[in-house]
Amino acid sequence: MEIKLRKIIILIMIGVLIIMGIIGFGASRMLKEINKEENVSIENINKIQVDMNSSFAHFSPPVHFIETKDDSDVKMILHGTVMADINIITEIKDNMLIIKLQRTSKIPLYEDFVLDIYIPKDYENNLSLDISSSSGSITVDSMEVANLTFNTSSGIVKAETLIADKISINTSSGNVDINKIDTNELEIKGKSSSINVYDCNAKQSDIETLSGSVTINSNSGSLTAKTGSGKVFVTYEEFEDQEVNIESSSGSVTLELPSTAEFSMKANTSSGKIQSDFQISENESTDKKKLSEQVGTKNNNIILQTASGSIKILKK
Repeated sequence: MEIKLRKIIILIMIGVLIIMGIIGFGASRMLKEINKEENVSIENINKIQVDMNSSFAHFSPPVHFIETKDDSDVKMILHGTVMADINIITEIKDNMLIIKLQRTSKIPLYEDFVLDIYIPKDYENNLSLDISSSSGSITVDSMEVANLTFNTSSGIVKAETLIADKISINTSSGNVDINKIDTNELEIKGKSSSINVYDCNAKQSDIETLSGSVTINSNSGSLTAKTGSGKVFVTYEEFEDQEVNIESSSGSVTLELPSTAEFSMKANTSSGKIQSDFQISENESTDKKKLSEQVGTKNNNIILQTASGSIKILKK
């Protein structure tokens, strides 16, 4: 009985493998290379909206922004491998260029492609970019525009250099990884996201994630940073006329300041210790879980809080 059962199981497994092989062979014959290009004059355009959500609710293709010189057109190149054809759809409305992709098949099939968008450098300063994507990554080499907005559900946001008057990034579960930011106002909101900015020149930064670490290096402005679960690491090269408020429900908080920094600080942790490299003035209170500290005479206010984790204030 057992021998017959084993034979039946083996036959079933062989049959499944054969069927999968046939399906895979048929699917491979249906795959085709796609390489499409669209060009739109950027004259009289002051905003570009890229919408990857309307036709790709569950899977958004990666979008790659590339700065180009000596050109007056926005160039879009769609390339990769697909089973059903996909078209680039553009529309100009009230000086706004709207870019979408459209499937010829309503049924999602195998797709592996990228949408490259080339933006002329000479027109960047007058542009606002608004990009929405459900799950695809958003990559920017370097870009200098008037305003920049990224919205993604689960795709990563990665950039080399972003320069804009205002930068807003919203993501549900994708990580944010940016090498350099130069802006007056920075806002990054995530739900389950790690946020990393390695060179942050922002007059005002508002960073928040429910679950994930926050790393802001070489910050140069006022900062509010909150995370529900994750460590926060912030460094300053210069510290003058700043307001810093960092809060973590569960995770360590580390603030690294130049040795010449002067500030007024309050720090507390429910479960953890506080360490400060700065000399505490007389009559200031400190214990292992709370610290009230005045360094120098300037009132650059710092508030550091964590429910579960250590707090460190370090000298560079």
